[in-house]
Amino acid sequence: MGALKFFFIIVFLILVITAAWYFVLYRPIQMEEEKVKAQIETITEKLKDAQFAQRDLRAIDQRLAESKTELEEIKAHIVDRDNLAQVMERLQQVSEKFDLEFEDFSPVLESYFQAAGNNRIKPIPIVVTVKGRYLNIGKFIEYWQKLDFYLKEQEAIIEKLNPKSNELTANITCILYTWNK
Repeated sequence: MGALKFFFIIVFLILVITAAWYFVLYRPIQMEEEKVKAQIETITEKLKDAQFAQRDLRAIDQRLAESKTELEEIKAHIVDRDNLAQVMERLQQVSEKFDLEFEDFSPVLESYFQAAGNNRIKPIPIVVTVKGRYLNIGKFIEYWQKLDFYLKEQEAIIEKLNPKSNELTANITCILYTWNK
């Protein structure tokens, strides 16, 4: 009976040592491993979010650069109010290109001195008078989109002053966008 008792004691001790090993060593390591895996998943998600944010930030930077370029282009097309003579000269050159006689360039004075418009940009109505053929007048107005300043046609009054001639006179009211000082 001594050997059987000894066998049961050894089996019991092996079971107690195995249980102690499981609960004292293995289980805490397993729980720590699960915590570390959860932390790794959290960090991985944050890393993915940071990578998406970085990609979005690059796209935003690119759009900002494009917007700044567009803004600079727009700024370059707005004329200083003191440079109306240069605008008139340029329109005169364009009218000659389309075989038109440039007769008048008149800013509407009341709006020139008015403080209307936003703080930086002021639209000034201008009346341009040219004489020539109908199609040439149309091409002249159409060409305004290619000018290096913003000039927007508002109204065109075309009259035939001499019934014996094919020449027409056009009074074109337009808006010139200028810097407000």
